[in-house]
Amino acid sequence: MKHFYIFTAILLLSFFKLNAQTTDVITNIDRPTSVFVDGNDIYFGAHWGSLYKADITSPQNQSTIIATDGVYRTFLYGNDLYVSEWWGGKISKIDITQSSPSPVDVITGLSNPTGIFIQDDILYFGEYETSICKIDINDTNPVKTIISNTFNYPAGINMIGNDLYVAEFDGGKISKIDITQSSPSPVDVITGLSNPTEILVVGNDLLVSEFGANRIIQIDLTNSTPVISDLVTNINYPTGLFLNGNDLYISVYGDNKIVKFSSTTLSTEEYSSGSHKFKIFPNPSTEYLQVSNLTTNKNYKIYSSLGTEVKSGYISNNDMIDIKNLTNGAYFLKLENVNSIKFLKK
Repeated sequence: MKHFYIFTAILLLSFFKLNAQTTDVITNIDRPTSVFVDGNDIYFGAHWGSLYKADITSPQNQSTIIATDGVYRTFLYGNDLYVSEWWGGKISKIDITQSSPSPVDVITGLSNPTGIFIQDDILYFGEYETSICKIDINDTNPVKTIISNTFNYPAGINMIGNDLYVAEFDGGKISKIDITQSSPSPVDVITGLSNPTEILVVGNDLLVSEFGANRIIQIDLTNSTPVISDLVTNINYPTGLFLNGNDLYISVYGDNKIVKFSSTTLSTEEYSSGSHKFKIFPNPSTEYLQVSNLTTNKNYKIYSSLGTEVKSGYISNNDMIDIKNLTNGAYFLKLENVNSIKFLKK
């Protein structure tokens, strides 16, 4: 009997550990699907509604930013917040620096667009039921190119290096394709999931909202066989995710609200460039260093602790810098017109 009580206590402690830091941010949303945070501003979309904006400090005061029939995902690139409009069959964008932004159509005529990701001015997006496509956002009248049409409801996408990771909602798995290949074939990363719907990349880990299992999982990609651990449980149909420093914002479709989960294990480091703040993470890192919240593309250089240049290149927002070949130790990342940033390779 004593062992039973000890076992029960461990289960309760595990439950509270996973749920104690989850707090409500905004409630009474009709089936939220996306979330994005910029300072005190929070943008959120609803499956049967529009894109809305509120001040986190007074979330009851909300305004409609894009009036549409349904939002699926959002993605920030520079000053523009891109929005996939599920029922509208298009991807639009707004300039979040404007006080009253007017939405601009990026591409129309799509079949229920889902997850979106942008790198090097190429917008990647999913289409229900099977396709991952891309367009060049600099084109005046962009025409989509189908990269692969072998997915089973690609709901969420993200990128590490040349690999585009895809959450296959109906396929119950995370797969990936190499975007440098002319006809890439999906490779399974992890299977046996219950309706994965959104992916975030945090260093060497994937954060995945598992809609059918009512949880957020963390997948460690450093092992030959990826390792899954529960990050947040007992949330009713989670969908969109956004990481802001230590805070993971979660759209909870089943409970009509957005919640926040705080954890130092998800921390990013924030730096200022003029009046704008950007982030690097993870720090320390073993394989990649990700730079987010850049408003312009920048040249970069990496220096050793002795001042020797060991790597250089050109990055845009959310790009990954490959540091796998660097020896362990302290380095300095120097972005164009920005002070040097110290990071550790381990």
